[in-house]
Amino acid sequence: MSARRSGPQLDPDRRRRLLEATLRVVAERGVEGVTHRAVAKAAGVPLGSTTYYFESKDDLLAGAIELARERNFATQRRTFARMIEEGADLPRALATWVEEQAGGLRSQLVLDYRLYLAALNRPALRGESARWLEGITDLIREHTDAETARVLGYLLDGILIQAVMHDTIVLAADVEPVFRRLITS
Repeated sequence: MSARRSGPQLDPDRRRRLLEATLRVVAERGVEGVTHRAVAKAAGVPLGSTTYYFESKDDLLAGAIELARERNFATQRRTFARMIEEGADLPRALATWVEEQAGGLRSQLVLDYRLYLAALNRPALRGESARWLEGITDLIREHTDAETARVLGYLLDGILIQAVMHDTIVLAADVEPVFRRLITS
């Protein structure tokens, strides 16, 4: 029988609050700024709470990536459902979504890519990051075949990372023809 820790588990929301705090630290200081101490301070909890729930920085980041990804997918699903309901076809829906992400939701996009790209130097995060693109591809696959969805996922990822890296505004009108050409070819 394994030993059961007491203390922090009295607060069932503490793990989530720590992940929320991790997201705030990443938004403010980047992935490099994430430490158990910084997260504990941002969450307003004792330092021991972070190590109780997350043994390492990679564990904190993996949890934060999962939380951000879940939120991102929920937003994407709602956005796509709304656009399709309003009569947009897949190319238009993708183009509009890109414009929204690279424009009004830019700060969230920057945070998401900071987390997603953390896997470049942290192999322990690669599984969580890979699931990000898989989720996008799965969403698109609901509207097209698997191979086209995969390529569209790569294209979306490339467009959005360029927008983040170069502080570029992406207009739906500029990318819709590209999506349309790829989908209809």
